[in-house]
Amino acid sequence: MTDMSGRVAVVTGGGAGIGSATALELARRGATVVAVDPGAGVRGEPLGEPSAAETVRRIEARGGRGLASTVSVTDATAVRALFDDVVRRFGHVDVVVNAAGVLRFPRIAEASEEDWSTVLDVHLGGYLNVLAAALPLMAEAGYGRLVGVTSGVGLSRTSVDGPAYGSAKRAVAALTWQLGRVAPPGVTVNALSPIAATRMVRESLLAGGADPRGLDLSAMPSAEDMAPAAALLAGAPFGWCSGQVVFSAGSELTLMAPPKLLEAVSTGGPSGFADELSTVVPVVFAPAESRQRTTGGSNPRFGPVTGAPAPSVPGPRRTCLVVSDDDAIAAELSGALAAWGFAVVRLPTADAGFDAAAEEVRRTGPVDAIVVAPSEPTAAERTDWQGVLDSHAGVTARVLVHAGWLRAAVRQARDRPLRAVHVLPAGSAGGRSAAQAVTQLARSVCDTPSEVDIAVFAVGVEGCSGEEREPLAALVARLAGAADTRELAGAELVVRRGWAGVRAHPAPVVTTAFGGPAVPDWVPGVLREAITPAT
Repeated sequence: MTDMSGRVAVVTGGGAGIGSATALELARRGATVVAVDPGAGVRGEPLGEPSAAETVRRIEARGGRGLASTVSVTDATAVRALFDDVVRRFGHVDVVVNAAGVLRFPRIAEASEEDWSTVLDVHLGGYLNVLAAALPLMAEAGYGRLVGVTSGVGLSRTSVDGPAYGSAKRAVAALTWQLGRVAPPGVTVNALSPIAATRMVRESLLAGGADPRGLDLSAMPSAEDMAPAAALLAGAPFGWCSGQVVFSAGSELTLMAPPKLLEAVSTGGPSGFADELSTVVPVVFAPAESRQRTTGGSNPRFGPVTGAPAPSVPGPRRTCLVVSDDDAIAAELSGALAAWGFAVVRLPTADAGFDAAAEEVRRTGPVDAIVVAPSEPTAAERTDWQGVLDSHAGVTARVLVHAGWLRAAVRQARDRPLRAVHVLPAGSAGGRSAAQAVTQLARSVCDTPSEVDIAVFAVGVEGCSGEEREPLAALVARLAGAADTRELAGAELVVRRGWAGVRAHPAPVVTTAFGGPAVPDWVPGVLREAITPAT
């Protein structure tokens, strides 16, 4: 057991569930623990429950030392003041475990802007507030352990009821993978992905239609079973590891890999990328997405590409709504979509609220496809930890834009198939996190049983020059118009200068099984070998 005597730990969401269990575990190991919890309900409703104080009472009853706070992680000013106060009281902050969370359950067509904002503001915005307050203090001290909390429904699974939650948790994972690589010396940033019988899980199952009289969660690990894994990531000996996501099932820990590139295909071939996609999609991209691995490594899969030009679709002319404030990309998209038989209606303002988006789609009338392609604020990418953190300032707003337009389109598509393509500038760390969050939204919607025949796609554009516009437009038009792209719904698609590709979804790398919640001392070595294989 890692000795944490003399350490000061701040645990948000420390009044209940995994947060409270972690606070008690860290205190048991000798840390002074600040339990932070406003006492809200599962859905974020203000209840004013003294949950943080109750956790501290339990810590002190066991001979530990604690302090309770009712600060909400959504209040950036209060969070910063809290950390400053902790330093004044105790001299330093060594550990942060950000377990604060809420859950809203509506599916995409029923979810309100308030549902989405509440979930994103707590899970992502709140974590960013905590990082902004804690990281400078830890950087100055030369020591720190930051542990975020993500979820399997943002990684290898999807959130059918409540896609906002899955999107928010994917953004937390994406932030972890990027920020952890450039953390200040002596500081680590990792994330725990737990599965346990908590009140959030119970409420989620009930919202999905489970009968409360027969709801039995006894087969699941308990919140207390998650605490040793959180303590492992928060301990001094784990300082070699940063930028990783670890899934805990209580008696097992699994290292989760970020999206890995599976296929990359030139966008500058002799036939033109639009024509070549008729071969690339069925022969390269679709099999890679289906199998989650490249199908290369043997004989060439096709010779010189001689695909036919994109055909006009026979029958009634289809309508595609292009939502973009970027004139250049909107013009490129309009031309490519017209070749697929679409009448294009353009809305030049992407940043609309949910109600405004719904009204715009209503005025447009029934649409067969919608493309949402907002621009990204231009700024030179910074790769230091402060730059990565700063670039995430607008991620919540970017995800909200895409969620609002998708909701509006789904509501209007009750009697016809719908294709939705989300284009996300991903030239910055924040842009890449937004792209992953919206990809998880696409997966969630595609996996959700619905009366609407819908396919949702997301494409991250990891470049800022105009060279990506033509191949991007060709790919987007094919996603919106062709039958053979259906298998790419929810795929991790990317366009860069000179090539386009598909990435794998986050996936397990290695699992360590040890029969109980206590983590044996050999486990970190196995995880380390999986991250840095022995040569």
